[in-house]
Amino acid sequence: MQDLLAEVTRPLWWFSVVVAGVLVNVASGYVKEHLDSWLSRYSEARREKAAAETKARADRVVAMARDPWLRQWAVRAELRGWLIAITAIQIVSVTLLMALLMQSSAAKAPRILVVVLIFSAGVVAMVGWRALAATLPLRREVEEAEDLAKTGVGESAEQAESQSTDVSTSTTAPPAAPPGGITMQ
Repeated sequence: MQDLLAEVTRPLWWFSVVVAGVLVNVASGYVKEHLDSWLSRYSEARREKAAAETKARADRVVAMARDPWLRQWAVRAELRGWLIAITAIQIVSVTLLMALLMQSSAAKAPRILVVVLIFSAGVVAMVGWRALAATLPLRREVEEAEDLAKTGVGESAEQAESQSTDVSTSTTAPPAAPPGGITMQ
């Protein structure tokens, strides 16, 4: 404590504090303009990206409302995501259990092997998490598309007219392939 009091009473300390304060104040004037412009560009880019994602999601929902094959494709993609996530959880559990057993057994495994197992479990856990994160929005989109299809919002005027005139003679063309070239059978 005595050293601190002795240091504060020296004129060199006060001079350095004043000089540092002035330099920070001058530098902040220059940095503020650049920081404000960068933050405004970043904020605008995020708003545009969010608007584009919202529009793309709405377009996917309307497309699924019009085409039951796309809804089926989305349900299959959701199931695939859930299966990947569940499989990843199982693999992580087994891998961590193996690492624990190797570490606690009488014949100790090399430490690098245990580290590799734990790292592998982390990678598999991240894959499962990404699959689950991509899967969860699909359920909401399919539900919204089914609601739109029930209310008839997703139908075109020609489809609604052809269904109302004669149901027994109407024929439908084979559905279009879902995005990504995946075909349903």
